[in-house]
Amino acid sequence: MLPIRVDPRHLEQVIVNLALNAGDAMPTGGRLTVATSNAAASVRLVVCDTGCGMPESIQGHIFEPFFTTKGDRGTGLGLAMVYGVVMQNGGSIDVQSIEHVGTTFTIELPIAGEPVLTTSDARS
Repeated sequence: MLPIRVDPRHLEQVIVNLALNAGDAMPTGGRLTVATSNAAASVRLVVCDTGCGMPESIQGHIFEPFFTTKGDRGTGLGLAMVYGVVMQNGGSIDVQSIEHVGTTFTIELPIAGEPVLTTSDARS
């Protein structure tokens, strides 16, 4: 596996948040798959569940801060944090979801040899 430049604690939080959301989407059980692979100039992380899936009307909002479908059980910050970590590290995130089938998050993070421009770098 190629090296990436990301704070390991932040990457851990990304995986934990995606896994917790998957668990919520599978209240009666299911399968959670986490896989990595090398892409052209990045490392790909795929988190896939066999949960309830999301309608398209929700998919466009899931990365917005405070957006939640969990009512009082959720803060709406988990996926916003995932999105923030991925973007701050020069990556991309895609979600594919089918109701009653499951959801797949695909994250690509640049390999360590490629510079990552951060917000603080842009201000210098």
